Amino acid sequence: MTLILTCATREYVIQASDRRVCFADGTIKDDDQGKAIFYCGRIAIAYTGVADIEGDTARWLAGLLAKAPDIETGLDAIGAATAAYFKQKQLRIEHTVVATGWAKRRGEPPEGMPFIAASSNTYGEYPYGFKTRINFVESGSAYIGYDFGQRLRDDEKANLDLAVRTALKFKTAPGSIARALADQIRAVSNGGGGRALWVSKRSIVQSLSRSALGAGGPLSGALLSGIGPDFHGCAYVAEDGALDEWKTPWIACGGGVTTGGGQTLLPGKPSILRSGG
Repeated sequence: MTLILTCATREYVIQASDRRVCFADGTIKDDDQGKAIFYCGRIAIAYTGVADIEGDTARWLAGLLAKAPDIETGLDAIGAATAAYFKQKQLRIEHTVVATGWAKRRGEPPEGMPFIAASSNTYGEYPYGFKTRINFVESGSAYIGYDFGQRLRDDEKANLDLAVRTALKFKTAPGSIARALADQIRAVSNGGGGRALWVSKRSIVQSLSRSALGAGGPLSGALLSGIGPDFHGCAYVAEDGALDEWKTPWIACGGGVTTGGGQTLLPGKPSILRSGG
């Protein structure tokens, strides 16, 4: 079961997910499979649970999201389709899809409010009752953050809280937050015990910036290599923690899906991956 760490601040949303896929007995099937999706230039998504729905769960989710006019509709469609699949296959496995980004609410800024939402069968009538919960970064809150899949200990949560608050205070976000999330995933994988069995040292981190929303020009709606304060970006964190190679999420919007799950690109090269058909 994947470890997904998601943090939403007033200016950035950051999501990190590990890349291990295991058989039911814990045997590793693939230690570098993509589970992340970039949706319509404003939402980062990852899942934990069943990895082989229609062959590749991330690709399947991207196809559902590509047809959705907004993230609320998309998560509803995911919940219904996943419930139907689980019933057909008689699966009894915890499964959660986590989204973070900006959603528009009446009376709020036009670019929307930062949120974290999850569609899960742990919220409804397990295992076939999928429901969606959503939390916004409300006025007066510095950030919200959640762990999904493999759970963090209280001391690990406290360390991440300190890292996020320090980054916001000294204006080193989103880069230092992205690194803290990726390092925590690696620490769980290195830590031994039951959690380490299911979590890879490899991860992919998506960081989306409020300033990049609807900015216009060549970078509007684009996903770039790297993590920075003024653009949407992603970083592939290798087993040793290095960023020398990265792999992209699946990219979905407007009826189209860009294959990113296995594409390897080099940081710093002029590569711009867009959502859209």
